[in-house]
Amino acid sequence: MNDPNSKYECQNDTSKESSVKPPLQFFNPHEFMVTNENPILPKENEAKLVINHFPNIYEPRDSLAYATTRIIRIPRIYSTVRDSDFIPQFSTYVPGSEPAAISNEDITVFEAKGRYDDAEFGYTSLTPLVPGLISETEFETIVKTINQHLYDSLNPYNGHLFIENVLEFLTGGVYSKVINKYLFTGYSKRRLQDLEAYIEHLNTEVFKGRDGLKIINPRLSGFLSVC
Repeated sequence: MNDPNSKYECQNDTSKESSVKPPLQFFNPHEFMVTNENPILPKENEAKLVINHFPNIYEPRDSLAYATTRIIRIPRIYSTVRDSDFIPQFSTYVPGSEPAAISNEDITVFEAKGRYDDAEFGYTSLTPLVPGLISETEFETIVKTINQHLYDSLNPYNGHLFIENVLEFLTGGVYSKVINKYLFTGYSKRRLQDLEAYIEHLNTEVFKGRDGLKIINPRLSGFLSVC
């Protein structure tokens, strides 16, 4: 289990007697570590693998896509906007570059060092995603765009959304269940549809020919991660 209080140590504080804990640093809560029981090189069998990509739960278990693809989760972050508990925002850190990521200055790209659960992993938080499939700039642009769509869609202080929320309250829920469903699409729903269209554009046009690279709509993960 990841424990930010014990897993990572502040490199600048060498005093064991210090009673003041260093501030917590951001890391990817979706990753964990296991002993490398199937090392590629036998001499490395005591090192720990960083498990940071996972079975593709969005595909049927008996499908080719499930067998040949993996999920890398970009975690939700809560320190970038006001009311982040209901305005989902995701980390723009390239996987492996988070302040508290497990890193090695001599390793700048993903290197497989062992196997776990029928997949290959390395000794750092780096993943096969960047720069293997997309560049750092492209990654940051995509996540920032997704974040902006979500902010525009769900910011309660947006004038359009504020009026819709008032109408929803005054009509006892009729607005979203009847008017929004049969007469016209509300502002929030339209903006979320814009996000879905953006993701579809990435998957069908931008990522064409990139070994099955695909972004999963964050709605399917409960807005806890971008997969």
